[in-house]
Amino acid sequence: MSIIKPNNNTISAITALPAAISVGITEADQWRLSANKTNVSAFEILDSNWERVDHTGYDKIGTGMSESSGIFTFPSTGIYLVSFHIMVSGAGSNYISSKISITTNNSSYSIKSEAYANTSSSSDWGNATSNLFLDVTDTSNVKVKFGIDSDNAISYKGSTNANYTWSNFIRLGDT
Repeated sequence: MSIIKPNNNTISAITALPAAISVGITEADQWRLSANKTNVSAFEILDSNWERVDHTGYDKIGTGMSESSGIFTFPSTGIYLVSFHIMVSGAGSNYISSKISITTNNSSYSIKSEAYANTSSSSDWGNATSNLFLDVTDTSNVKVKFGIDSDNAISYKGSTNANYTWSNFIRLGDT
């Protein structure tokens, strides 16, 4: 296939195409909680036991996220899809909630996404996944952390071998 230019010169559409195509996803990373936590009965930020997924077959794209005390820092600017999933059990909780909090000034955090579920008995498992698109304009100031909330004592599930309570970070494009 060729494109004819006004001066009767032709250029190959294949050579013109790369400039019009994005380079694709340049960052994708997944983290999980590595241990269970019990008796959570109020809003709590998950500030410990995070690990990058490392099971067979996993790999990140790009540099990947960094984490310190439950605060996640982005490796580059861009528009990100951030997801947070919790797996919990509880004694008849009317609600369990996964919450994503962000800051744009590296100081004040506010909840920007939350999802709810419930459990009817202590043997039930509940799952809730919250998502948001986040415009990371400054990697020093835009950060994210995750929390859970419940009206009754719950336990959330963590493991170093499987993803039960986890987060995903996927850079979708430029800011």
